[in-house]
Amino acid sequence: MGDCDDGPVSRPVLVVDDDACFRGLAGRILSSRGHAVVGEAGSVEEAFAAAPKLRPDTALVDIGLPDGDGFMLAQGRAVRTRVAPAQRGGMMTAAVRRVAIGEDDVLMREGIVRILTDAGLDVVAQAGDADDLLRRALAHRPDVAIVDVRMPPRREDDGLVAAMELRRRLPSTGVLILSQFCEPAFALDLIGERPEGVGYLLKERVGDVGTFLDAIARVAAGGSALDAEVVGRMLGRPDADDPLHALTPREHAVLAAMAEGKSNAGIAQSLFVGEATVEKHVTAIFRKLGMAPASTEHRRVHAVLTYLRGKAGRH
Repeated sequence: MGDCDDGPVSRPVLVVDDDACFRGLAGRILSSRGHAVVGEAGSVEEAFAAAPKLRPDTALVDIGLPDGDGFMLAQGRAVRTRVAPAQRGGMMTAAVRRVAIGEDDVLMREGIVRILTDAGLDVVAQAGDADDLLRRALAHRPDVAIVDVRMPPRREDDGLVAAMELRRRLPSTGVLILSQFCEPAFALDLIGERPEGVGYLLKERVGDVGTFLDAIARVAAGGSALDAEVVGRMLGRPDADDPLHALTPREHAVLAAMAEGKSNAGIAQSLFVGEATVEKHVTAIFRKLGMAPASTEHRRVHAVLTYLRGKAGRH
């Protein structure tokens, strides 16, 4: 990644900013200076997907992106324009190369390994025991650890406990929890006070390779990836005096998508509406919940999850 050149040399540029008006303005300015704007992206996720295809020489990157850190992207830790990692069924990034897996079901574990290796990732550690997983992960320091909730030795919440300890001792390692059952309390325990770099999916989602790989990439980039069913349980049926009761059905759907960790573009795509409509719903949601709107989707997810934790504590 480099700075925009003021000289006569034309450069292919990728513009990354969540403000569509700014992207358009930047494109006009760059074009007037002889540069070729080869593409635009409104989020880290979109930049991840676009850069390997467009291969720009330069990227103009906003610091505060909806689903991640613009500095990380600009420094080349998350996206490489010249060397693109392998992709299969979903978006993979240079932010995630090394993965550890904790799963006591051998067939499930081998299936996950196959999906990850096909996607160009390096499985640096495998374990069927939670204690062994923690030891191996601390030794190998993976970008992401994929962990089953219920593992030996007790076969209770051993995997969750190991994941929480891993997050405490290796804050830069993302953690994606897999569970056979929808257990929102486990998700909230894992999130704690820091939703960055954490995901919670039902095991059945592994079969949807695109969704699974997207969740891994999102967690590796410091975002969140919560299963839609888990989020639905978190939100539940609002009480009459609950601020959620004031939300319209559409606002409720947007809030759920935000809690899953989706960017505005992702929400718009899933709900078949425009990004401007999503932004209006987000503004209304925070007004009704009494929250000051934050400048990035990442912070908004943090605020939403904080609210959900408070809601769970009241029931």
